Amino acid sequence: MIELNDFWPQILQSTLRNDSYWREKLSDNHCRIHLALMTEPYLSRVLNGEKVIESRFSTRKILPYQQIKSGDIVVLKKSGGDLCAVFEAEWVKCWQFENSGRIIKIKEEFGDGLCVDEVFWDRKKDAKYATLIKISHLQPISPISVNKPNRQSWLTYSR
Repeated sequence: MIELNDFWPQILQSTLRNDSYWREKLSDNHCRIHLALMTEPYLSRVLNGEKVIESRFSTRKILPYQQIKSGDIVVLKKSGGDLCAVFEAEWVKCWQFENSGRIIKIKEEFGDGLCVDEVFWDRKKDAKYATLIKISHLQPISPISVNKPNRQSWLTYSR
């Protein structure tokens, strides 16, 4: 498992320290830090500003469901690659549902911001839990290499 100390000192020393918003945000010890593993094409869509809402759908209560809040910091890691960007969670919405009706409503209301295709929606049709996170203050960073030995797609840290 990746520990916070495996990457946080490098984040603090990254180009973010030259940005006044991020300098203050990184020193806020009240927000949690999250590490989100992302695959293509979704990572590129986030980085180019096309995807403005990150989502996690699951059949079980797994991270980040009800463990992320507005103001938290999310560090993005490319699947099989390096840490490459950070953002602040502007808002977070969580749902638990029994049938696909809720997913259809999420698709209708947030589909444009999620920037996903029909294959994605078909793969998530059996989901029981959903977490949507509005991306704010997205900032690419110089690549930071970390060894991620497990298959978790989301990790949460307290400081």
